[in-house]
Amino acid sequence: MNLGVLLLYCTEGRRTSFTRDWADTAVGRVAAYYGVQSGGREPFTYQVFDWFELPISEQQWSDLGFGALASLKPQIEAHFQQSLAGFSHILVGIDHSQSSGGTTPGDFTYLAASNFTPSLIAHELGHRFGAPDAFREISTGPERYKNQFCVMGALGWPASFPLPELDDPDAEGLNQNGPGMSVPTLLATGWLDENQSGIADDLTDNDLSESAGPIAEVAVLGGAPGPNRAGPPVMLRYGDLTVEYRVGSGWDRGLPSTGDAAAGWVVVQRSPRDAPDAVFVNSLAAMPGARLVLGNDTPFDIFNPGPLTITVLSASATSVRLLLHRRAARQPLGGITSGGVDVDGGGWIWTPGHGFTPVPPRDPLLGVVNQIAAVAAMRNAVAAAGEMETPALSQGLETAVRELQRVVTELPDSQEEQPLQQALGAITGLSRQQGIGAADLADGLERVRGLLAVAVQGQTRG
Repeated sequence: MNLGVLLLYCTEGRRTSFTRDWADTAVGRVAAYYGVQSGGREPFTYQVFDWFELPISEQQWSDLGFGALASLKPQIEAHFQQSLAGFSHILVGIDHSQSSGGTTPGDFTYLAASNFTPSLIAHELGHRFGAPDAFREISTGPERYKNQFCVMGALGWPASFPLPELDDPDAEGLNQNGPGMSVPTLLATGWLDENQSGIADDLTDNDLSESAGPIAEVAVLGGAPGPNRAGPPVMLRYGDLTVEYRVGSGWDRGLPSTGDAAAGWVVVQRSPRDAPDAVFVNSLAAMPGARLVLGNDTPFDIFNPGPLTITVLSASATSVRLLLHRRAARQPLGGITSGGVDVDGGGWIWTPGHGFTPVPPRDPLLGVVNQIAAVAAMRNAVAAAGEMETPALSQGLETAVRELQRVVTELPDSQEEQPLQQALGAITGLSRQQGIGAADLADGLERVRGLLAVAVQGQTRG
């Protein structure tokens, strides 16, 4: 990229006070940023022109819209006695009282002078390189600009950092830099190619039900690796999920702190293989034994595969070792079950000699089963760990077992069944009976109706 930078203001005068020299330093930081993010693939030259007063008012500038630069270019070129045709992209810093943020329509970027930070410049130029905005996954759908692990989505998040060389009273609040790009946005630019040998480890077709594997090592991501790199891959893929490892150094030094015990962040994004798009799913502070469950983990649901679970075996400033696991689906044990294995927050437990026993919603036994699942996950991690990783993970297993003992100890001696729970049990009993007569069926259904009526009356009174 050969970038031309124009600093413009209207006849009403300037609102900001930073100088051309300060802007030159700020754009220089962006050039260095993209040298790292592209792995040296993107040559970045630039020229920053001095401030120029346009012969129009702020309202006239607004009326010109995205066509402002094209309309005013002849006057700008005449003032500086230089053609702008040699630049592959033009960045306009407009000092306008009603302007904020930035936008990049085609070969131009318009940026409010009041937001002239290296972070926002890098974000806007990311669009020029092919990177879309980054999102965060929430219950109502993807939320734009809430992905703190990517410069394309970290706006408004405390993920940037100040550079001392940009500290200047005339540019107060404009010294923010970073964070780096995420795996999906690097894929979108073409600087990262997951089909290139050594870049990605695709586990999509792997059987993840084995307790001791697969184990994957992921190198820290600090931009796209340069050509001919060696070492672990910088990304994992499982279906439309990508996994990367980020540490708080370099252009990522503004990422949230992981605390003293963790070396970095394991970051999961949702990004289809054929359309790279960074949607942050979840993150995990990388400390031995830490576990991230991607989805609703229902230990009672034994007839369907469990969600993808990522467990940290070990982590350093350069890489992380992860155990990936999914609970395998089990074949039905025979007989009839009613309502599936997960009903309104409750479920079923199967034990030898007793078969299925319903566990109502909010029953304290739910906590016991969930903690048993946590103990099982830690046992898997210990079984998969290397010799140097075992001591730390064994301590985590002991902690999980103690928590299980605490949960069991705090179980109440008894719990009175509520009418809805009794009705569910009655329906279940009816569904399991073979060859039930019409009279018995009518009596059973009448009992269920009565129980539900009591429950409705109780809810009405509440």
